[in-house]
Amino acid sequence: MHPLRLAGLIVLGVCLFSAGAATARADNFVLTGNRAFAGGTRLNLVLSGPNFQFSTSQPDTPLPPSFPAQGCTFESPCKSGATFNLSFSVAAGELNEGSAVVNGTTYPFFLFLYNGGSVNWVGSGIVPTLMDNVETTFTLPFTMSGSNIFAARSLPSENDPAPVVIFSLSFEASGIATVDLDSFHRPRFVSFNITSGSAQFEPVVPEPATLLLLSTSLAGVALLRSGRRRP
Repeated sequence: MHPLRLAGLIVLGVCLFSAGAATARADNFVLTGNRAFAGGTRLNLVLSGPNFQFSTSQPDTPLPPSFPAQGCTFESPCKSGATFNLSFSVAAGELNEGSAVVNGTTYPFFLFLYNGGSVNWVGSGIVPTLMDNVETTFTLPFTMSGSNIFAARSLPSENDPAPVVIFSLSFEASGIATVDLDSFHRPRFVSFNITSGSAQFEPVVPEPATLLLLSTSLAGVALLRSGRRRP
């Protein structure tokens, strides 16, 4: 094929890809399970479903001393028959590095931006009959949601004020939470077992200028290689 024609086809192909990418929309996934865990010094979050796996964590989180449960806190032990109201939120920017595999594409070790995004939990249940100096667990239904979560290769800095965003995520889920009380009947940790939900995942496509630069570079390589083949 003539080198000029080959170069033109490369530019055309990338431009067509750019046009299609500009209209790309978020993919919706059904969440069929996995978990979240709050307690100790960590918050772990794992979401899963067909063709969708997402995980992240929040290290060094002092949850037990300030566990957000009305009528049942670390400083004020639970009492039999009390209402345990669980409602708390974590800013997306406070989450640690995460990873995801979506439709066979791996997104390893990304960071989350401080842009108002958050992960939220809500649940309520009745504390069962408690026995002195005995650890206790009980369950309650919960719902959780995540909104405006943006993942980037790196966080903003003086050298890189505009980090490259690779995807955005929002989700809703529900399930059964298991509350663990220590022998003094203080909340120690909560395990959130997700049973159903949905996630909306939107990869960020390259900007048109980036695609144009890529196409012209490929075209230049094609012309150079064609020129070298000539006698």
